[in-house]
Amino acid sequence: MAERRRSPEEVAKSMAAAKKLAAVQTLKKHRSSIKNAKIALLVIGGLQILFGLVEGFGSMKSMLAFAIDGGIGGIFIALYFLAEEKPVLAFRIGLIFYCSVIVLLAVFSPFSIASGFLMKVIVIGALVGGMRAVGKIPKQFNANDELLDEVPNPLDEIT
Repeated sequence: MAERRRSPEEVAKSMAAAKKLAAVQTLKKHRSSIKNAKIALLVIGGLQILFGLVEGFGSMKSMLAFAIDGGIGGIFIALYFLAEEKPVLAFRIGLIFYCSVIVLLAVFSPFSIASGFLMKVIVIGALVGGMRAVGKIPKQFNANDELLDEVPNPLDEIT
């Protein structure tokens, strides 16, 4: 059976489709990192508020602790919403604020660094990864736009 050779135009179309497909996959990976960073902000905010509720209405009954933890949690939740419009700014502020809280707690209790260490590493990694991913998304795409609305399926052009 004789095999037909592909024309240069067909090869060029295939290469262009492969490049577009690779770009779509890279864009999806970056968007996933951004989504994870936004979720990290939301989780930290929710946990802070939850801890504040426990401290304020639990056995400690400390309204000051409730107010402080609730305020910190509110800031992280506000940063989550800011990340919709300005993700780099929100992730930077979140990272600086989160690390500041960790350092401040370590001043009062050095053992606080060890408690929840894995969670701290995950949150910091997610925020740094989100900042890096936003910088790698091409300028024609907004970091928060719906991926499928912008990028045509490269396989449609092959047929």
